[in-house]
Amino acid sequence: MFLNMHWADTSNDLTDSASNKPTNPVVLMVEDHQDASLGLKQVLKLNGYHVIDTDNGQDAVRQARQSPPGLLLVEVHT
Repeated sequence: MFLNMHWADTSNDLTDSASNKPTNPVVLMVEDHQDASLGLKQVLKLNGYHVIDTDNGQDAVRQARQSPPGLLLVEVHT
């Protein structure tokens, strides 16, 4: 898999001081393989995304209800 993304300042995950929520685009990633998760998370963070990761669907649903992400990445087994 190759991701080519461009984003402005990628030095930190910025937060809105009033709400304490990330101002960078939020990605919720559901991946149960740690190697895949770490690599993808690193690429996303380097490109300015705030990444929330979990390894199961139940936690992902709970997390999405708390703070709806801009993008949801889910591994699907068929």
